Parts: sequence; C-alpha cells; structure tokens
Amino acid sequence: MGKKGLVFGLLAAGAGVAYAKYRSLDEDEQREVREVVLDKVDAAKDRAVDYAFYANDLLDDLKDAWNDHKLQDDTDFDGYENASEDDDIILSSDDLVQNETPEDSDYENSTVTFTPDSDK
Repeated sequence: MGKKGLVFGLLAAGAGVAYAKYRSLDEDEQREVREVVLDKVDAAKDRAVDYAFYANDLLDDLKDAWNDHKLQDDTDFDGYENASEDDDIILSSDDLVQNETPEDSDYENSTVTFTPDSDK
C-alpha cells in the first residue's frame, strides 16, 4: 500500500506542477502546448489502432497456418480403408518362391526370387 500511495502522490504532484506551469503561460503559448499535446495524443491513438490491426492480422495468419497444417496432416494419411491395391506394393508369401534344386539343399546356396502374380 505504501508504494502505491507514493506513486499516486508523485503523479498527482507532477500533474499539479504541470497545470500550474500551463496556467502561468500566456494564450499563444497555451495554444501551442495544447496543439503539441493533441498531436501527440492523436499519434498515440493512430499507433494503438495500427498495433491492433497488426495483432489481428497476425492472429488471422496464425489461424490460417494452423488450419493449413491440420488439413495437410489430415490428407497425408488416408488410412487402410481408403487404400486401393495399386497404392502400395504388398508382398504375400505366395509371391516369394524359393528356387532350390534337390542337390542344393543347404541354406547358404538357396536363393529367393520375386515372381509377381499378374492375375491379381
């Protein structure tokens, strides 16, 4: 509570000194001070509006990027239900034939070749 009172007191004292100084000026100087203060207030309002638009645009861009990312992730994986036979090469054990001759019965000499079925 003490720090808040100190800050409020300093702000009130500063405003009182500024007002007293403003009242001690003649009319032309008061008009100049008023114009300068109003110009600075207008510039601050313009900046605030610009930053609000920037923040809104950034939020829209982030939403679009997130939706694009989600859409891309959803289209990358169709699932097994939607896959056709032409999508991937799926080997079955029927497609692999071991070519062994009766005299080559040991494992090191056996070969495995791929013979796809054309009627599938």
